[in-house]
Amino acid sequence: MNDSFTFWEAIESGVYIIIPLTFLLIVSLWIWCKRTSVVIKEQKQPAILMQKIRDYVIEGDLENATGLCRSSDSSAALILRRGVSRIGYPISEVADSMSEITAVEDVKLERGLEWLKAIAVIAPLLGAIGTLTGITVAFHNVTTGPDGFDNAILCELLSPTFITVAAGLGVGIISLVALTSLEGVVKKTQNRLSSLCVEFLDLLNEPS
Repeated sequence: MNDSFTFWEAIESGVYIIIPLTFLLIVSLWIWCKRTSVVIKEQKQPAILMQKIRDYVIEGDLENATGLCRSSDSSAALILRRGVSRIGYPISEVADSMSEITAVEDVKLERGLEWLKAIAVIAPLLGAIGTLTGITVAFHNVTTGPDGFDNAILCELLSPTFITVAAGLGVGIISLVALTSLEGVVKKTQNRLSSLCVEFLDLLNEPS
């Protein structure tokens, strides 16, 4: 057996699984960075918009209030726009209408979470598949080789296969941490949007 472990031997031993695992790691980090930046941006909108909308509503300037909401495509703007458009209707109808938009925006904020969950499960499984493939190939090569069964040769063949287990677990753990982190940020933003609805309804209930 050669002292150096060639690329083709790595492919045969199951280390080829590193390629899709690397891809999954990149996808996982990209989703986390992309979605976290979007959700954090959404967190900053409610307080700023609500203060301006409050001033417009108190002044009775619903046109500018609507225009302000239309100038932004944030979740907070969409929810407040629905609320402003229902001013004059019963409070219960305004609340139901805003709740509908809030539910839709909550789903949008959760985009990407399902992919991180899938990667956290798939990555360790791929690592295990790579190792099982490598073990099968290693035993086949040793038992069918000219020198017969040799512990030293078997160990040399098996060593690279365990790389895939470590890589799979590593990608899975990173994806799980990214998922947990993103879920926390999403939940905080969803709570803020729910509070925004309550603030707007309280505004409408304030005495003139």
